[in-house]
Amino acid sequence: MSPTFDIFVEVHKYQLVSIPETLWEPLFMKLSNDLLDAGNVFELHYGEPLSGDIFLIDHAWTTKPELARTELASVPGLLDRLENLMDITEAEVEEEEGEEAVEEDDPNVDMVAQQAKVGRKEARQALMTENHDIINAIMRLTMSEEQKGDAERLHDQVMGQLEASGQAEAKAEKEAKEKEEAKKKARINRAFDTMWKFNQTYQFSVLGQEGEAQMESVGSAIVHSSSPNVSCVPFIFSRGGAETLPYSVVFPVREIAHGDLVTRDFVPVALTQQLERKAYLSAFEGRIANEAEEASEADVATFAEEYKVCHRDMFHDHISIFERSCPALYYHRIRYYNIRHSSITNERFVVCIKTFISTPSHSPSTISQKSQLSPIALLKSPVTQRATLKVYTTADFVRNNLSLPHIAFTENQKETDLLWLSQDFYEFDGLCSGQRINQFVNESCLTYKHNFSDLVRQTYGQVPWHPTTYNVVSNLPALIGNFYQNEEKQNLWIVKPCINISITHTLAQLIRQRDYPNPRIAQRYIVNPCLYQGRKFDLQYIVLLRCIEPTVVVCVYNMFWIRLTNKKFGLDDFEDHETHFTVMTQLHYKAFITNMENEYPNLHWGTVQTQIHKIFKEIFVAAAAQPQPLGLAKLAAASPPKHDSFAIYGIDVMLTEDFKPIVLGVNSSPDCTRACQVNKIFYELVVWFHPTQCYSTCVYGLWP
Repeated sequence: MSPTFDIFVEVHKYQLVSIPETLWEPLFMKLSNDLLDAGNVFELHYGEPLSGDIFLIDHAWTTKPELARTELASVPGLLDRLENLMDITEAEVEEEEGEEAVEEDDPNVDMVAQQAKVGRKEARQALMTENHDIINAIMRLTMSEEQKGDAERLHDQVMGQLEASGQAEAKAEKEAKEKEEAKKKARINRAFDTMWKFNQTYQFSVLGQEGEAQMESVGSAIVHSSSPNVSCVPFIFSRGGAETLPYSVVFPVREIAHGDLVTRDFVPVALTQQLERKAYLSAFEGRIANEAEEASEADVATFAEEYKVCHRDMFHDHISIFERSCPALYYHRIRYYNIRHSSITNERFVVCIKTFISTPSHSPSTISQKSQLSPIALLKSPVTQRATLKVYTTADFVRNNLSLPHIAFTENQKETDLLWLSQDFYEFDGLCSGQRINQFVNESCLTYKHNFSDLVRQTYGQVPWHPTTYNVVSNLPALIGNFYQNEEKQNLWIVKPCINISITHTLAQLIRQRDYPNPRIAQRYIVNPCLYQGRKFDLQYIVLLRCIEPTVVVCVYNMFWIRLTNKKFGLDDFEDHETHFTVMTQLHYKAFITNMENEYPNLHWGTVQTQIHKIFKEIFVAAAAQPQPLGLAKLAAASPPKHDSFAIYGIDVMLTEDFKPIVLGVNSSPDCTRACQVNKIFYELVVWFHPTQCYSTCVYGLWP
C-alpha cells in the first residue's frame, strides 16, 4: 500500500465503512484518475461477472432544495438535461398545466355557475376556456348567438385598428413572451416535483455539507428492488485542502447475469417494518422493479387507518391512566372533551382546574413595590441567602438589561445563584442545591416542533388550535394516509426542518424529508389565514413558566410582537418567501389591535385574547402533567431535583380568517431586547417575580 492510499483511507474512513474493504484500492485508483467507467461497463459488458469491481458515477446535478428552482431557471441546458434523465415529455408538462387550470373546489366555479345559472361542470369549462377570466366566462355562458356575433365583429374591428397602429404586434409579442415564461415555469415545477423520485440525499459531516444529488444516465436508470444486485452510496472525495468532489459509488452485491436488470434498494436501512417500507416507496412510483413492492389498494387502506389511529381522540384510550396519575388533568380533559364534542360543561371540573393551577391572591401591582421585597428572598432558599445575587449568563440581552443593584455577574457556574443561558443545557445533575436556571429538564418536549406536536396529540388528540402535524420519521404511514384521504382537496403542506422551510403539494417531496439527519415535520399549510391589510401575519407572545410543581404558574406578557409578510397573501407562488413567510415589524401591538378592529368590524380583540390564553393553559397543563420524555413531569421513581427552574418562551400564533387562534410552535429563550426597549425593567420583573405576591391566575395573569 502506498502512503497516498493510506492517507486516502484515513481521510475517508467514515465513508468507506459502507464499502467492502477489498474495493477500497480500486476505488482510490478510479477517484485519483477521475475514471467514470460505469457507463462503459454496464453498456458493453453485461456478460462479465461484476462481483469484484467498483464503479464511479458522476452527478448530473448537485443542489439544495431551496436553490433547485433558481438553478433550473438559470443554468444553461440543465433543465433540458434533467427532463431527458427523468423522461419528462412536453405532453406531460402541458397536461399538468391543464390540470391546474381550474381546481374542482375553486370558489370562482360556484360564482360563475350562480351568475350564469348553469351547472358547475359548464362553469368550470367556461373558466378554463376564458383563462380564469370570470367576466368573460359569465358572458360566454349568458350571451345569445346574435350577441356573440356582434361581439366578434366588434373584436375584429378593434383588432384591425390596433394592427394599423402597430399596437397589435407589440401586444402579440408581449403575450408570446408571457406564454413562453409560463411554459418554462411549468417545466421547472414539473422537474422539481419529479426530482424527488431520482435524487439521492448526501451528508458530509466533516465539512457540514448536505444536499441533493442526481446521478447521470446510468445511475438514474437503476431501479428499486428489495433483493438488489448492486449497492449505491454517495461518496465525497477530498482531494486535499477545501476541494471536494461528490460522486456515487456502485458495486455489485451479487453476481449479475447477462440481461439482468440492475437494481438497488432505495429504502433506508432503518426502515425494517413492511408498512414503513411500503410507505417510503410511495415516493418512487414508476421506479420499482417488482410491482408487488408498490403500494396496493390494501396498503393505501392501511395508511388511511394509520391516519385515523394517529388522530383518534386520546381521551377514551388513556382516561384511566390520567385518573390515577393526575386527577387535575383528568378533569381538565373531561371538560375539554365535553366542550369539543357536546358543549356540556360542569362547574366541578372548572374548580378542579383552578385547584391544579395556582391562584395567587395578590394583584400584579405589588411587583412595583421593590422596597418591600428582597431579590434574595425571591431567588434563593432562605438558608443560603447572601447580600448579592450572582448571575451567570451567556445571553447578551440579559447581561445588557438586568441592572438590579443586588446583581453581580460571574463567569463561574459553580458559584452562581442564577444561570441564564441562551443555549440548551443538559447537566442538570451537576447543579448545586438552591441554584436556579432558566430551563426545565426535557423542555424540548415544548420547543422541538415534532415533540410539541406529539405532546399535544398524545394528550388531547386532534385539536383545532394546532395544525395537523406529522414527524416524517415516526409518522410516515399516517402522513401518507392523510395525503391520500385529502387528495381531491388543496393538499398543501409546509415542511419545517431547522432551516429552509418550504411549502409543497408533492407527496414524494414530503416522503423524502425522511432522508435528512435532523427530524423534520410536515404540517398542514394554513390556506385561510386572517390578513392584516391583505398581508399574512403571525404574533409572538412572551410567556413565563415559573414552576410546574407543586402547582403550575404561567404568566403572559401583556404585549405581543407582530410579524408581517412583505407582500400581499396569495396561493399562486409558493417560492415567493415575501408572500408566505413573515418578518418582524415595528408595528406596536395597540396600533395593530386598533387597525384590525377597524378592518374587521365583527372582530373583538378581547375575545381573541381570551381564546389565546386558554390555549396557552392547555399547552402547559399537558406539559406539566405528562411524564418525561413526552412532557416535563419527572418520573415517579426520580428523586426531587436540587435546583429550581423557570423559563421564558416565545409562542407563535396565527389567526384563521374566522379569527380562531392557531399555535404554530414554542421557542426557547427568545431574545427580548425589543421588550427591554419598550420596558426597561423587563428582566427585572422576571427576577422579582414571586407567585404569592404578583400576578393573578395561570395564563390570565398579566406581566407586568
